[in-house]
Amino acid sequence: MRYNAKQIVLFLFLAVFFIQAGPFAAGALYGGSEASSSSHSIFSVKIMGGLNYLILNELNTYIDDNIRYLENNKDPGSVQGKNNHLHFGPNVEIDFVLHITPRIGICLGTGYINGSVDSGEITWTVDLTRDFMDSEIWKVRAIPIRCGLQFLLPLSLKLNLVLDGGAGYYLGHFSYLRQFETWAAEGKVDIKADKNVFGFYGGAALEYVISSKTAIFLQIKGKQVSFSGLEGEALEAGESIWGPFNETGTSRLYLYDLEDDYLILNWRSTPPDGPDEKNVRDGIFNLSGVSASIGFRISF
Repeated sequence: MRYNAKQIVLFLFLAVFFIQAGPFAAGALYGGSEASSSSHSIFSVKIMGGLNYLILNELNTYIDDNIRYLENNKDPGSVQGKNNHLHFGPNVEIDFVLHITPRIGICLGTGYINGSVDSGEITWTVDLTRDFMDSEIWKVRAIPIRCGLQFLLPLSLKLNLVLDGGAGYYLGHFSYLRQFETWAAEGKVDIKADKNVFGFYGGAALEYVISSKTAIFLQIKGKQVSFSGLEGEALEAGESIWGPFNETGTSRLYLYDLEDDYLILNWRSTPPDGPDEKNVRDGIFNLSGVSASIGFRISF
């Protein structure tokens, strides 16, 4: 799904509107007196860090199927390599919360989602005489701009359950580096692509109150965000028996079935159209998943 500039501007306008309108809404709800009470903070900042679990099912399925395809088509020969999956990565977030009541707040936040996987060297021999080497490094990165609501449910004098959820605009950056070596050539393919999409998030935190202005918490958060239609600048360079080569162009990420048995995720300059390449569609980076973080809150 594509979003135009008007939709992006509207999203940011609403976020700014809510932040600017918050103090007036608080005054109306409290009649102007309780809102300014020292027991009720108007604004707070939450900083947290932890670990992300990313689904990325298409990428991880391809990593497995790539090895399986080589093992089943060595004809004859041998395959050596490993199946490294990409699931885990660091998670950093910061939220700015405008409290319109002691229990309800409007949250504007951002963060950093990052992950990478290195296949290592996959080597195989064909006909017992020709050796091949291939390695791939996939990297994903996203910076979310989130806007949502926060609800605080007191459990005791020191413990709170904090629920939050909303929508986010995710700024994605993706890179791919392939290094290869055959009997006829060796070189690399380097591709970088950017894509921005909307997504959704929701989470829950158990908060321990240290003082009227500070607290620490443990948070679990889930998100639904997926990138497709990726295009990027590609560089292919190296040496061959015919001489050096250095080519640039545009590549698109495709997902397709090979021989009805293997799922392939591949950057191509043109859509796959081979006799064994079927069900061709746009490649997907599914960054949906969950994160576990610890953090602290400071109220003003």
